[in-house]
Amino acid sequence: MITNVQVLRIETLDDLFEHEREILGRLSAMRHGPNLFVAHPFRALTDVNVVLSDEACRALIRLEPGLAALSSTAYDALRERGVDEQNVRFHLRGLFRRPQ
Repeated sequence: MITNVQVLRIETLDDLFEHEREILGRLSAMRHGPNLFVAHPFRALTDVNVVLSDEACRALIRLEPGLAALSSTAYDALRERGVDEQNVRFHLRGLFRRPQ
């Protein structure tokens, strides 16, 4: 969890994409951040002080329906893991695909 950054409130998908570079930086600065984002994007965003409005969450789920059925098991296991290196490391270039 990153606690030394200001809370970033995201009201819409446009807000999310407008702040994408900053959010990607926050995720990259967090231990296992990109991997955690892949495991559970909503929890990873919360851990880097990004607060999504209900509207933004609903819009993301409409865009990516699989986000509605995420499990916290992998996220919790990775977050609590004491090993600094992972066998697989993700490098994020974007958060989500853009709506058509």
